Amino acid sequence: IPSGTVVMYAHIVDGWAQTDLYRDYIHVTDFGRLMVSYMWYAQLTGEPLTEVKIDTIQASLRHRRAISLGDMEVTPEMKQTIIDAVAYSLEHPLEIPG
Repeated sequence: IPSGTVVMYAHIVDGWAQTDLYRDYIHVTDFGRLMVSYMWYAQLTGEPLTEVKIDTIQASLRHRRAISLGDMEVTPEMKQTIIDAVAYSLEHPLEIPG
């Protein structure tokens, strides 16, 4: 499952800063984890991803370092990035987007 490709797409093509995607340049942030989870869903079910059905990530579900920040809003821009990144990664697994 091309989890790395989906995150690289968000960074290279959509211009998300690495600090928005990685906590420490190895582990993804809550937004990165959400994106990767949708990648896994699309890959395992075989269904195309046409929408993102979540508007917030509740503090109780967030990484322990981010719980103090409260709920995280998932913006329309984030949702579109997830949809585009997953679609690209399904068509071009393990390729560097560009």
